Amino acid sequence: AKMPAFAVRALGEVGKVSVTAAYFPFFTPDRYDVFGQDNALLQPGLPMSAPRRLDRSVEEGLQSRLLETQHPSQFGTLGDFGLRLVTPAGKAKVGASWVWANEKLPRVTLDPELSAALSANAHGRDLGTATALSLQNRFAAGEQLFTGSYGRLHLLSAEASALVGPSQLDVDLSYSPAQTFVNEDLEPVSKAA
Repeated sequence: AKMPAFAVRALGEVGKVSVTAAYFPFFTPDRYDVFGQDNALLQPGLPMSAPRRLDRSVEEGLQSRLLETQHPSQFGTLGDFGLRLVTPAGKAKVGASWVWANEKLPRVTLDPELSAALSANAHGRDLGTATALSLQNRFAAGEQLFTGSYGRLHLLSAEASALVGPSQLDVDLSYSPAQTFVNEDLEPVSKAA
């Protein structure tokens, strides 16, 4: 889904270098399907039930409650920053940019006991009475068995644009030194991308 976001932008020039700075003060997480779709979070194999039909307005409200335990301030003091520099280089234009932003999907870390229980269920193994009782008691006590927070990342980009005959050739490359991915055990892993 395309989601509009309010931003403040400043434009200027320093010699031949065009400078653009942007600030996004509001944090808006990415939307994801909760259930009912092939790429939804809750699938039929999970050991929890979900209604077959749920209106989008309700599903949208469920998202933050399913995976989040910490949400950035709606009007965050940090927000998302971006800076872009572009300059002519012969017949081409070259540029570089830097973005410092919150990731838009939560970084979810499961308690080891809960993770083992979900893995056992997914593979059709018996959970064991002791583990089941322990989890039941911990849930009943209100213990937090997972954390879901939004990490921050840096995104560094380089760009070039040139006219080649009647066509325009654009090249854009981006690099993030640490971005959250999920491994085969559904654990968050921070890797360069």
